[in-house]
Amino acid sequence: AAPKLGPADLAPHLQALLVGLFGVLKREGSTENEYAMRAILRVAVSAGGAQLAPLVGQVLEELKGILARVCANPSQPAFNHYLFEAVAALVRDTCAVTPAAVGAFESALFPPFQQVLQMDVQEFTPYVLQIFAQLLEARAGQLSQAYRDLFPPLLSPSMWERRGNVP
Repeated sequence: AAPKLGPADLAPHLQALLVGLFGVLKREGSTENEYAMRAILRVAVSAGGAQLAPLVGQVLEELKGILARVCANPSQPAFNHYLFEAVAALVRDTCAVTPAAVGAFESALFPPFQQVLQMDVQEFTPYVLQIFAQLLEARAGQLSQAYRDLFPPLLSPSMWERRGNVP
């Protein structure tokens, strides 16, 4: 089915909409509201990379903050799923419109993703690997040293003994 609202319909309301949705996630008792996170995902997907480009840094910072918080105690699987899907949608849509944005995403996402891998947050590892794959596919040229540094822990046998990490 065709979307009810397209990127042009959302554009004038995008910033207010995202501020409101992230505001819901800052309210006591709603910090892991799966409906708000799903709405953020839907807005990101519906808006697309071109419309979201001016806000992508702000949205990514909000999502990184949420990721840092839920890493300590991943307790809402649906919320966590929508969180990572929102990050993946930002990467996919922004890098499709602005290929040079890959470096900014890598700079922003490597620290929290390395934390997920170091803390061995098993629920998040498959998501992190998928987003790393997106970034690698969008990247032009040689691999950075940051990716090369990931090879030893990613290629350890224990990483691939978990079913969720095997493609």
